[in-house]
Amino acid sequence: MVICCIRGCSQKSETPGVKLFAVPSVRLRGCDKSRSLSETRRRLWLQRINRKELPNAARACNLHFAQGFPADLMDELHPDWAPSLNLGHQSCVAVNSKRYDRHLTRRAPLAEVNPNVDLNVENLNVENLSVDIEESDEAEKSDHVSCQTDITSDVMDKLEKRAQTYTLSYFEGNDRKVRFYFGLPDYITMFSVFELVSQFIYHSSKNALSLFQEFVLVMMRLRLNLLEDDLADRFDISQGTVSKILDKWIPVMAKCLEGLIVWPSRETLLRSTPECFRKSFGSHVVVIIDCFEVFIQRPSDLLARAQTWSDYKHHNTLKYLIGVTPQGTISFISRGWGGRSSDKYITESKDCKFLDMLLPGDVILADRGFTITDSVLQLQAQIIMPSFMNGRSQLSTHDVVTSNEISNVRIHVERVIGLLKRKFLFFSRPLYTALMQTSKMEAETRIDNIVKICCALVNLCPPIVPMSDTVDDE
Repeated sequence: MVICCIRGCSQKSETPGVKLFAVPSVRLRGCDKSRSLSETRRRLWLQRINRKELPNAARACNLHFAQGFPADLMDELHPDWAPSLNLGHQSCVAVNSKRYDRHLTRRAPLAEVNPNVDLNVENLNVENLSVDIEESDEAEKSDHVSCQTDITSDVMDKLEKRAQTYTLSYFEGNDRKVRFYFGLPDYITMFSVFELVSQFIYHSSKNALSLFQEFVLVMMRLRLNLLEDDLADRFDISQGTVSKILDKWIPVMAKCLEGLIVWPSRETLLRSTPECFRKSFGSHVVVIIDCFEVFIQRPSDLLARAQTWSDYKHHNTLKYLIGVTPQGTISFISRGWGGRSSDKYITESKDCKFLDMLLPGDVILADRGFTITDSVLQLQAQIIMPSFMNGRSQLSTHDVVTSNEISNVRIHVERVIGLLKRKFLFFSRPLYTALMQTSKMEAETRIDNIVKICCALVNLCPPIVPMSDTVDDE
């Protein structure tokens, strides 16, 4: 049983007809606007409740709201944005609903004056649009007047066109749009990915968007790095619905697409090793490894801030170990590590599981930072790196030639990392620290799932290293 926390109110959850509403919390995830509004709203609720000690499960009943329930977060001018009735004290100023009424009055004529106004298709009547308007401020005490506004054919054409946007027919036969919005080479590849993932997504007729439109929304978030508020405007839904769609799709996509990141067999490597590798290292090179970093916002926790600080990037980062086959496909991706972790520590860690993939006789190409020769030799494998000076004034001729050969082919892993970041602009800005946390629906962190999805989609694109000597970049 829960009791209303307002002074002098004894309404209980067991009483018929009584509804209790929790004190709103601060939204840590989402856009800056929703986070700021939620902080302001929570402060206003606590001010209206006016209690020194607030129970953990504090609730306010429907008797303290004019309409019987709280208004939406984004409707901050609404009288019911916070409790306003029967508060049991006089410290709060009485809420004047006339200001909100005038706000609605100003918004109503916009649909008639501006034909480009953003209308909700679901609430439209095809024959005529009913809009409730009030009179001007000089006649506030008069009754409301309803008027009928005829919708012109131009407005209807625009609304019908918007309702058809981002559907399968919008992308069918147009590979240019597919490459722009999805980063995939053609429509067939995009549709195959959608068919693979969508069968594991729960969807009903009550959802605001179709199943394919939800897929497009998720890909636009990763590919173009559009903010959630922008996506909400594009699809005519709320920002909260956008967050729920992302929460639903990303863990499922990561699980379905992780099979595209495959460690190749010996037979596959023998058939697909490019000629530029065969000349210098034969056909025994199985992987080229490197670490790449993505910027994150500075964590508030001091320990996390120290663990993610990268002296190389002079920023807080997450570091990932990536393995690329000689032909340029991603065959291994680790989970995220703090930017302070060294390449050697990540590679030799048991959680990384990279060394478990090696077989006797395998050859690895790496940079100078991977001082893991002893660990690799224990597995009867070999790691090839550019030569060190080791106190010498200059390298020998043999070391210079060998180092150049290694650098000429090891550069392909840098090209793959650059392609990953160019293709998915989600990594172009510092990421929220909330992405490094796990949720009930995700066994891994959100950012680890996103990196896995992007790496898998890159593997669906043409390889960057052809079989011949000529390198054809994207």
